[in-house]
Amino acid sequence: MACEEVEWNYAPTGANKQNSDKQEYADKFIKNDAHQIGATYKKVVYKHYTDDKYVMEWPKPEHMALVGPIIRAEVGDVLKIRFKNKASRAYSIYSHGVSYEKPSEGALYMDGSSGYGKEDDVVLPGNVHNYTWFIKQGPSESDPPCIPYVYHSHINLAKDTNSGLIGVLLICKKGTLNYDHTRNDVSTELVVLSKAFDENHSWYIDHNLKQCGSIVVCKRTRKMGETHWVESNIMRSINGRSFSNLEGLSACAGDKVAWYFLSFGDEMDVHSTFVEGQVMDIQHQRKSTASVYPGTAEAAFMIPHGPGSYRVSSMMEDHYEDGMSAMFVVNDCLYPNASLPVTTKTRMYFLSIEEDAWDYAPSGRDQLKNTTLTEGSISNLFFDPTAKIGGKYIKARYIQYMDETFLSTVDRKPSEKHMGIIGPVIRVEEGDELIIYLKNKAKKTFSFTAQSLYSTPENSGYAEGLFAGSERQYKFQVPTNVTKPGDPDCVVRMYFSATDYTRDVNAGLIGPLLICKKGKLQVDNQPVDNTTKEFFLLFKMFDENKAEYLDTTMTTYGSAFTHAQRQEEAFMLSNRMMSINGYSFANIPGLDMCSNDNVVWYIMTIGHSTDDVSPHFQGQTFADSGRNSDTVGLTSGSTKTVRMVPDMPGTWALLSVVNEQDIMGMNAKYTVNACQDRPFYPRDNIYTNVQSPTYAPMTRRFAIAATEVNWDYASIQSDFVSGIGLNDPRADGNIYIKHDKNFIGTVYKKAVYKAYMDVSFTKPVTRGFDAGHLGILGPVIQAEVGDFIEILFHNNASRPYSMYAHGLMTNKSNEGYFYSDGRPITGQHSVAPGQTVMYRWYVAARSGPGKGDPNCVPHLYYSAVDRTRDVATGLVGPMEICRKGTLDQSNRRRDVSREFHLLFKMFNENLSWYLDDNVKQHAPGRLGTQFDLDSKFEESNKKYSINGELYGNLKGLMMLQNETVVWYLYALGTKTGLNTVHFNGNTVVRQSKMNKRTDTIEVYPGMSEAVTMFAENAGSWMVNSNVDIHFTSGMIAPYKVFPLQPRPV
Repeated sequence: MACEEVEWNYAPTGANKQNSDKQEYADKFIKNDAHQIGATYKKVVYKHYTDDKYVMEWPKPEHMALVGPIIRAEVGDVLKIRFKNKASRAYSIYSHGVSYEKPSEGALYMDGSSGYGKEDDVVLPGNVHNYTWFIKQGPSESDPPCIPYVYHSHINLAKDTNSGLIGVLLICKKGTLNYDHTRNDVSTELVVLSKAFDENHSWYIDHNLKQCGSIVVCKRTRKMGETHWVESNIMRSINGRSFSNLEGLSACAGDKVAWYFLSFGDEMDVHSTFVEGQVMDIQHQRKSTASVYPGTAEAAFMIPHGPGSYRVSSMMEDHYEDGMSAMFVVNDCLYPNASLPVTTKTRMYFLSIEEDAWDYAPSGRDQLKNTTLTEGSISNLFFDPTAKIGGKYIKARYIQYMDETFLSTVDRKPSEKHMGIIGPVIRVEEGDELIIYLKNKAKKTFSFTAQSLYSTPENSGYAEGLFAGSERQYKFQVPTNVTKPGDPDCVVRMYFSATDYTRDVNAGLIGPLLICKKGKLQVDNQPVDNTTKEFFLLFKMFDENKAEYLDTTMTTYGSAFTHAQRQEEAFMLSNRMMSINGYSFANIPGLDMCSNDNVVWYIMTIGHSTDDVSPHFQGQTFADSGRNSDTVGLTSGSTKTVRMVPDMPGTWALLSVVNEQDIMGMNAKYTVNACQDRPFYPRDNIYTNVQSPTYAPMTRRFAIAATEVNWDYASIQSDFVSGIGLNDPRADGNIYIKHDKNFIGTVYKKAVYKAYMDVSFTKPVTRGFDAGHLGILGPVIQAEVGDFIEILFHNNASRPYSMYAHGLMTNKSNEGYFYSDGRPITGQHSVAPGQTVMYRWYVAARSGPGKGDPNCVPHLYYSAVDRTRDVATGLVGPMEICRKGTLDQSNRRRDVSREFHLLFKMFNENLSWYLDDNVKQHAPGRLGTQFDLDSKFEESNKKYSINGELYGNLKGLMMLQNETVVWYLYALGTKTGLNTVHFNGNTVVRQSKMNKRTDTIEVYPGMSEAVTMFAENAGSWMVNSNVDIHFTSGMIAPYKVFPLQPRPV
């Protein structure tokens, strides 16, 4: 293996082959002119040679383009990589998923190694280093035969990978590979690296700048940080090709094809890749969309059908618009199984596309807070028609008709009034043929396509669309085995228009497609089982700036804004409508059910690359693939089908727990009624009315106080990766620790949860060795299913706070979350300074581990008087809920050796209640200034931390070799708060119905994960977020596995 520098062209044809009508838009990225570099950049790539003379390169498939060659191995193998650096600066090669000793790790950080043990970290130009990787563990029993991992250079993670050094490692079960390392179970292997290569953060940006038409102009725009310059150098691509310029992505119809989807990069590099017209097996599900996260990879299996060209594209609106697409060519090789089986039933739907006025908040109120939308709150930005457009827009929608005459519409039932702007439910069964009769009554060209269905290129929704006033048929075939054992009768996917994907979905053209098990639908396409309550929820930020109806909207409602005004950020922000089914600020109607109903929630999202959503159900939990939870995470293009049996009456909040989305209106209220015809166990007092367990329940009591402290994010101010001092202004992390009269530094006044010995709150609990790693987190609240939890909470801080717990059963009085739910506000909702209240929670079976969960599952608790600001101030802690009998008398797990709780969070001190106090105390030069308008000051107060510690300052993550260790991983915060947690040195198992071995786990904001590590690889290692900005900004911690000492003879 070698790394070599090349001149790379992201679009060799110079054409927008994705959409020829938008060549001018593509030119913003791929055209060389006086203001930008264009499509050609100097990069560095991995290459595979036939021997260590490094002369004859081993050929790789054309479609892999920029991606490094596939390295294949089986469990039990030893991989030896002789790596030569043929580039002009130092690089390395580091791989996920393998075991190694320190001289073969390939990752630079302060791990205590030296001499030869450090040579692997930095391979200088012209040097050769031998890496030895041990394939000790591989695919689990339920994994596919081979699972992909990413390898890359790891000196400066962001710059090395943006410069081009990324490849694929494949670890297979024994007996899967032939003597020549090819797979014996598939005919074709296809690699899809979805990445926004940020050339601004490449090692070669200074060299590439010289390729500008005018070096002087480009130097000036770069120095000024102009948006156009920065954006023009972010190359959204598949395998390093943009705007469908990738060649060679092909297979034969009827072939057995293995796909390897992977991603690496920054917050924007969360990807959902859609293969139109084909279906893949991914994690025992059949779908057409694969989701990957920075540092992760996903295996898929496909037998393609229907010769022709099919779109492979990002479902992130901005990525697709900016060129992240390719064409998958299915060739007719005359294979016997190339054709789809004959369908037995045809289902027909008659849809029209119609323009209509839509009101995002018809009540005129913020129903969650019970306030108006224009009285000085953030909602004023979106709904004040005197300053901006307001909350009413012209949209395009799918409308269902009775037949092909398009004269009589199908009216929505009362049970469907919550569906709002989304299209009608299209229900099909596995194996059906689906025919859509589509008439376009709108004034623009639109189309129809859908996920998880087979189609031919002639039925593509990305091809030439349906012109205004015309109509046509779209034909699809529903695959078999889309649902899996344990699924509800139907699972949800999406349909949408894709003539101009970003424009179309923001215009409103999205709807739910239900794929049902055979025999679950009646002749009229309605479900056989009508006892199940169904709700369809689309969490989406509708960007009206992209919908192309702004002019029509302003004409309709008499508002007028100049072109310059429409380019202002405030105006553009006012047109980005956070919503659920097109309703903002809890205006969605009809989310009503009875206690003990069988409820299925069909959850969907489409959006921007940073519009990942975390829908959170307060008061109840749901079952998802054998796991119990109250929060689910989705990326754009993703769907989830979850089941709930609500058992706590009341009006509850349903919201995306991502801060910005909730604040800007992506929330709702749902009501659980105590209906007379349903069995119901009243739980206004959950102590006296809970169903009697078969064993004596335990009450676990805690005394916890909110206390103000001075917290130091980085007592040791050196870069854990490079070892250089962070006080050096040239250090990447200098901005986050900088302390002078104008910058606060690393010490902030905060509020934290502290445990006390008793209810006098005079003796705090001293944290022992096992709890030393918790850092800023509150005490671990541990309980078993069937237990009661009593929290005596004392507010020793200077402002109101509370305690709200995810996952547990609580009545409204003990909720601890402040919003309008129709009940009087109690002391538990907002505990005043100096006051003490009791929270009583019950650990029901649905609060604990599900059938597919490990023995203990994590949840978060935090203050929720104002959730965003309270948590930013520091009030957050972990809970651990276990199966009965898992904990011993000391509250230690009997089944594992050690446990660690890690919160990956950017604490935004700009949102802390104590910002003014911290400015006054630590940055007096800012007093009397508009410091909130200074972007550098704002950035300096964003602390990318693990348990409140930056740059390797977290201590206490220590274990012995061969111990079984459970890591509880948490995330909370903003739309860029999705973390991919990576472990160097060891792998982990994420337990579910289908266990998955990995070393990188995605954790969405508001969610928690438990993973198990068998710590077989001794050494000093690192756990970190693999998201570029998180990593470079300090979200790193060391962990150490002490070797077992041999017994003396």
